[in-house]
Amino acid sequence: MMKRIPVQHTKLVPEIVIDYLEQHPELRHFYSQPNQIENYAAIKQQRQQFSSKQRENLHAHLLQQYKNADIDLTVSTNHMVLENLNLLLNKQCFTVCTGHQLVLFGGPLFTTYKILTTIQLARELSQLNTKEPVVPVFWLATEDHDFEEIQSAYIAGKNLTLDLPHQAEPVGEMVLQGIEKLIDELASSLPSNTMANTFVKQVKAAYQNGFTLAKSSIRFYHELFADFGLVILDANAKCLKETVISVIKNDVLNQSNYIAQKASDSILGKHYHLQINARPINFFYLNQDSERFLIQATKNKQFILSSKADLYGEKEIIELIENFPERFSPNVNLRPLYQEMILPNLAYIGGPSEIAYWLQLKSIFDLNQVQFPILVLRHMQAFVDANLASALEKLKLKPVHLLLTESELEQVFYAQSELPGIEKQIAGIEQNWQEIYEASLKINDEMAKIILQAKLIDRKDLKSIQKQYIIQRKNKLAVQFKKVVKYRSQLYPEGKFQERIDQLISFESVKMKPLLSEILNELDPFNSSFLFFDL
Repeated sequence: MMKRIPVQHTKLVPEIVIDYLEQHPELRHFYSQPNQIENYAAIKQQRQQFSSKQRENLHAHLLQQYKNADIDLTVSTNHMVLENLNLLLNKQCFTVCTGHQLVLFGGPLFTTYKILTTIQLARELSQLNTKEPVVPVFWLATEDHDFEEIQSAYIAGKNLTLDLPHQAEPVGEMVLQGIEKLIDELASSLPSNTMANTFVKQVKAAYQNGFTLAKSSIRFYHELFADFGLVILDANAKCLKETVISVIKNDVLNQSNYIAQKASDSILGKHYHLQINARPINFFYLNQDSERFLIQATKNKQFILSSKADLYGEKEIIELIENFPERFSPNVNLRPLYQEMILPNLAYIGGPSEIAYWLQLKSIFDLNQVQFPILVLRHMQAFVDANLASALEKLKLKPVHLLLTESELEQVFYAQSELPGIEKQIAGIEQNWQEIYEASLKINDEMAKIILQAKLIDRKDLKSIQKQYIIQRKNKLAVQFKKVVKYRSQLYPEGKFQERIDQLISFESVKMKPLLSEILNELDPFNSSFLFFDL
């Protein structure tokens, strides 16, 4: 039977996110509205300023993006995506959004959970008012440069690593070479059944030599989630960045976003660990060769945009921004603002760390007069053996205990074990002897001497017995604890938390059935809980 517990009891969520979920008054100025269904009407009202021109621009870009990815949206299997894409032209249509790096073959489980939470939230909001449809959007972080973070996938107990020459270009622009070898490794690591074979077929269709990693990712996620109407967005485009030219100028020339965030961080930093640091300039510069550089300002209003330390004046910078906005890439501090300026967005769905750093950014939104979205903690769960709960119950443990560190779990296990210690009983015997000895003193000294000798002999024997008892108890508990560690390993393969390393296909290929819809049925975007999902 599936078990659901509040995320606050899991130790998987930082304190600032717990306080956000519990609506602590100290945090009230750092978000727009709590994630409650009745609060979305106010956010919709404030998002009405998203213009028809912006919608047309977004719509045109998405049509071209899917065309460039060789995806025909007119075929029947893609009708839900095309319908949602066209809905974006409707001034009463809104979006909810999540985003992630271009992780390999769909990425670890938490990426799937983010997307499914976005889909479910869009469904529920659309059902609330059918005249105001809500479209789920998945933002691909194609401008990211951390290739080492995304080049490996852990599938069916095997690490698969994409070996590509990587210079300084964004990962989305990297061109696949020799991908067949990695796909063959993937196929050999999976069991031979219909579910696994379908997955490999999807991978082969998406990841092909000559495709960029961005194109492959769009094709793969589209294949997985087209039936749910998910719209995928690669926002690394001139037509979209033209929308934020004024923001780029203000950030580079005046560093006003830095000032706003520093003020906000100085308050939050007194109570919480901060996830990101404020930076004076929050855009990277991509040169014509797609090399990325930090933009650095000098004291005399000049700027360094390359490794050669070439200096650019204010006029030159303004001309670059106005003529080539696509060369300016927002960092983690300003990507959220960019997102909200090009989407008619109501909510952002993120993991615990993401929600934590979004809470640092509302001051930037206020400065730029952009509506801050409702923050939604993504679905959190772990796949476990169906018999896990009953097995743990015999050991006086609960599933939530498996989320503790191994040392914390060991302490709980030993404290709650049915195998009792005998310290209390030994102390009781000692007390009995003391009372006998004190009574013998009232008889005579000889009697007291005999009792004292017997007491000392018995104490020595008791210490020996207690020592043996402790050793035997520890040995028996150690055997039992090995079972507990084995249960915990379901949640921590390779020593990492399951959702951060395992991929969905590892479980689908074992169960030999798709699990997306089953997870979706268990998902509640308005109830931040952790689910133990029985396999």
